[in-house]
Amino acid sequence: YQGAAKVTKCNLDREAYTLSGCTPAPVCVSPKDLTGYSVTETSLDRSSFKVQVACADTHTGTAKVAQCTQNLGTYSITGCSKKIECASPNFEGYTVTEQNTVAQTFDVPATCARGYEGTAVATACSKTGEKYTLSGCKYSTTTCAAPKATDGYLVTEAQLRKILFDVSVQCAPGYQGAAKVAPCTGDGKPYTLTGCSPAPVCVSPKDLTGYSVTETSLDRGSFKVEAKCSATHIGEPKVTECTSNLGTYSITGCVPKIQCASPENSHYVVTEENTVAQSFDVAAVCARGYEGTAVVTPCRKTGQQYQLSGCKYSTTTCVAPKATEGYLVTEVQLRKIIFEVNAQCAPGY
Repeated sequence: YQGAAKVTKCNLDREAYTLSGCTPAPVCVSPKDLTGYSVTETSLDRSSFKVQVACADTHTGTAKVAQCTQNLGTYSITGCSKKIECASPNFEGYTVTEQNTVAQTFDVPATCARGYEGTAVATACSKTGEKYTLSGCKYSTTTCAAPKATDGYLVTEAQLRKILFDVSVQCAPGYQGAAKVAPCTGDGKPYTLTGCSPAPVCVSPKDLTGYSVTETSLDRGSFKVEAKCSATHIGEPKVTECTSNLGTYSITGCVPKIQCASPENSHYVVTEENTVAQSFDVAAVCARGYEGTAVVTPCRKTGQQYQLSGCKYSTTTCVAPKATEGYLVTEVQLRKIIFEVNAQCAPGY
């Protein structure tokens, strides 16, 4: 209050004296309950009223101060409410970042965890100590299947559940392009493979038995393959380029060697240069005591003996002349084919 206080005595017995001169000062009065607020009162005069207010640590909101409207009136503070502190729920199926778990300023971003699908929603609690709720995500069982045709691709399947789909792919040898794999569109449906096409190359024959091969280039534009017969085969190898992408080039001309065995050759004198039937080179003459023209014939199967023919044992035999006067004769062999008789003039001749 303000003014010049005065006291006036009574006029009569037992009459009250009077007070005058004081009037309400032009100021505001602080509220009795400031719970939840942090207040700084710089001036309570109505003409220069200045009170700063903020929510206390236990409260949240936007604090506001309203000046009193009459002298000695109580200024008012509003805007702060007690914080509602939410507890954390089970995070299974969700990936959660708790920025602020106070319900009034709730800020908890969430997404579905790996293996779950949907749209994650985090909802604040309504009372302190209650758990906020997570919803919108469910365990995904949608599973892709491998496509029936995977020609041209090298596929590695790590995970076929669509939500976790993990399949790596590359073009198989002989194919070219940028291999791509896309998840299935529904449960049990195949994932798709694209991007690889047959390269303009030839493919090696699966069976190269009998050949020694040098593949310099299998590209159809610069095809170069050289071949020789292996040690077990013989012939003139010929390589033919494929006529379509990923076609098999061909090799012909070499056949297994037919290795002839040696026969008994007591009637023949034999020189074996080569006993392979396809390049047979065996020379023969009739042995001493045999006559004719020796013929050598190759075998037809490996392990068979080649044939010797044309020579026969000679039985033509010479006899001594009736008259041998004047000669000294030594008969070693009278068979004509191996005739051996030595003679010299007898003494006196």
